[in-house]
Amino acid sequence: MKFADSVLISRVDDELVLLDKKCGIYYGLNPVGYRMVSLLMEHGDFDTVVGLLCEEFNAPKERISSDLRNLLDDLAAKGLIHAED
Repeated sequence: MKFADSVLISRVDDELVLLDKKCGIYYGLNPVGYRMVSLLMEHGDFDTVVGLLCEEFNAPKERISSDLRNLLDDLAAKGLIHAED
C-alpha cells in the first residue's frame, strides 16, 4: 500500500488526517484505522498485519481481516492509496 502523491498526511493526537490535494477533501482515520495503516506501512504484508492486529486487539482473524480489507477498499475507492508494485 502506498498513499497517492496528491495526499498529505498528518497525525493529530492518535488519529490520522488525510488531505486529498486534488479535490481539497479531508479524511480522518480513527485510532484503529491509524494503527492499521501504520502497520501496513511498516510491514507491507496484509497477513502479517492481520496477525499483529489480532494479538493487539484480541479479536478474531476473520473480523480483523474483513475490517482491514474494507478500510483499504474505501481508501482505494477514494483514490487515496494504490497498491505498490
